[in-house]
Amino acid sequence: MSGAVVVEAPGVHRLVAHEPREPGPGEALVRVHAAGICGSDREVYQGNRPEGYVRYPLTPGHEWSGTVERVGAG
Repeated sequence: MSGAVVVEAPGVHRLVAHEPREPGPGEALVRVHAAGICGSDREVYQGNRPEGYVRYPLTPGHEWSGTVERVGAG
């Protein structure tokens, strides 16, 4: 089991338990070793992105690296 930060709404976040699922067709399960939070993640948290750009809730951190553990078919 692992955890993830979920931004529920601007300025509102929580840590949730997360159980990875098996990858489906065309998907991969990646063990993340490091993740970065950039300026756009901060703007999402603060509610400073253009309307329609963000759909809450969301998990921030689109800059990451890791190791592929399993892949789905295809």
